[in-house]
Amino acid sequence: MCIKCTPEVNDDLRYLFGISPYAKLLQQRQYVPLTDEICKLMNMDLELHPQVIFFTVVILSGAITVNTNNNKAIMLNTAEVYGRTKSIDHHREPYGKLKDGVQSTSLPPPIKTMHQDVWPNVLKRQDGSKLIIGTQVSNVFAMGNFL
Repeated sequence: MCIKCTPEVNDDLRYLFGISPYAKLLQQRQYVPLTDEICKLMNMDLELHPQVIFFTVVILSGAITVNTNNNKAIMLNTAEVYGRTKSIDHHREPYGKLKDGVQSTSLPPPIKTMHQDVWPNVLKRQDGSKLIIGTQVSNVFAMGNFL
């Protein structure tokens, strides 16, 4: 869910507003769901369309991510976008083989998902677990608060 411009509240947010200690504050905002069109824009080639990095930051900063399995939610305060290739970003996500196996990545799986080619997941790293939202062209390090 992203903060933007519709007065309708979907069922996941309605439930969240009912139990969150921040309900009054959250209800002052307007939200729209992450659409297929937005997902496609977030996956445009960064070499041809570098503005996609800024678009992705704007879309995800302030977004509410709801885990539909356990109804837990996080409001994303900040989002740092990193390109997947060395030519786009030298700080890209590590990938490849490790001594004991394969490095886990945020690359979206090749299966049908709720949001095509946008895949939120938690990756365990040496310095702790991190919420990473992966697209085909970038990975987004997201920081937020539980609601």
